[in-house]
Amino acid sequence: MFRLIDDEDERTLVLSDDISGFFCDEADWPSVVTFRHAREIDLGKDVREFSVLEVLDRNGRRIGEYPTGRVVPKLATFVLNPDSTSDVSLEIYTSQDSSLTQEFWARWSLGFPGKLGEWIGLSDEELTGLLNVVGNSWAARGLEMRYYGSSGKICLNGHYIESETAFYCAFGESANGPGGYFGWNIAAIRDCVRSSMNSNPLHSMEWLNFSHSVEYLDTEFISRLRDVMVECDIDRIGW
Repeated sequence: MFRLIDDEDERTLVLSDDISGFFCDEADWPSVVTFRHAREIDLGKDVREFSVLEVLDRNGRRIGEYPTGRVVPKLATFVLNPDSTSDVSLEIYTSQDSSLTQEFWARWSLGFPGKLGEWIGLSDEELTGLLNVVGNSWAARGLEMRYYGSSGKICLNGHYIESETAFYCAFGESANGPGGYFGWNIAAIRDCVRSSMNSNPLHSMEWLNFSHSVEYLDTEFISRLRDVMVECDIDRIGW
């Protein structure tokens, strides 16, 4: 489900089962976003200068969000559906996300926060979409950028890691479970590790089948990752 709210008073403007026009590969400005089978409509008459598009799971819990800028109610169009719901189209002044991202949100809305190993076997383009969803959801739920596990150890299976994007997906999952975030580049991983040091520190990182991963990963990437482990006093096992 998707909910458009006023960012100032958090009033629900539109609540719908699905949307179109926001998750697309060719961006328009402004974008015409259609809220399909809207359950609630309360746009009022006043222009909303700041709005937020929330992604909800099937229980109505927020799992993602996008700032969506200005909403002009008088420009809205309505189409009545046979089930007595309406499709509501609005011009929204915002950046859009990719169609791949919408596919992951659709899965997560049914079974949040995704399944273990969801990233395995995906193309690099798909991995980028998944990583965007993971990072967005982590921030939308107000979670800190740190380690939430209990073992103090991250364990990766390099047999499935053949790109940097796959590494970040695997690293986040090992640190914080399915749908877990732990950085989207080396600098972000460093920040997450350091944020964990005083409350729930990491002690080691094991990399099984490292010899397979190293065939695909840039040597500079490996070197910078090692530097972070050394700086933060994290034992390296198998690499």
